[in-house]
Amino acid sequence: MALQVDGFWDFGDLSATGSNASTTHTYANPNSYNVTLTVKNGNNCVASKTKPVVVHSQPFANFALPTAVCLPIGFASFTNQSSVADDANPSYTWDFGDPNNSTGSTLPNPTHNYSSTGPFNIKLTVKSQYQCSKDTIKTLSSVYTEPQADFIALPDEVCLGDTIVFNNTSTGNGVTWRWNFGDGNTDTLKNSGHTYTDSGSFVVSHYYVDIHGCTSITKQDTVTIHPYP
Repeated sequence: MALQVDGFWDFGDLSATGSNASTTHTYANPNSYNVTLTVKNGNNCVASKTKPVVVHSQPFANFALPTAVCLPIGFASFTNQSSVADDANPSYTWDFGDPNNSTGSTLPNPTHNYSSTGPFNIKLTVKSQYQCSKDTIKTLSSVYTEPQADFIALPDEVCLGDTIVFNNTSTGNGVTWRWNFGDGNTDTLKNSGHTYTDSGSFVVSHYYVDIHGCTSITKQDTVTIHPYP
């Protein structure tokens, strides 16, 4: 007749012991632990066996999102802030959450180009050489459309010595403005005016930078300066 065998476990971390023949245990801290199994049969015969168990560190997964991403280039740079206590060179797997471009990255600090405003769920998975892994997800909501610069020249044809007023009709919230009047002169006012000293046709260019740091398209228009008879 077979005798009943009871098992007693000491997990080596000062936690409560286990009493099943087979068991599981969750360690709170990475370290090397000596695990001892002691068995006793119905005749009170006792035997024990000790084996080392190494618990590796769980990776810490974290990253910083870009402050602003400006279309149409849509360049986004991600700053990795992850760490693994027992692995200086873990592996990284990035999913940029972009339905228009599913290409990910395995670089520590990758870049990606978006073609729409999103939002996008960015997932970073960090894995150590011991196959311990951790992931984190953040939402990128700071992808902005390209600002649209526009203006009206009032009037767009004048006689030499008369002033043309440039009325800014751009959409969006501008912070800085740039004018190039096509004759070597520039200005940084939101609305501007200019008096040409030579006759001819001049291409006027205007763009602005908005509150997100995104640069608008460059709007161009031609003005004509007529000479005196």
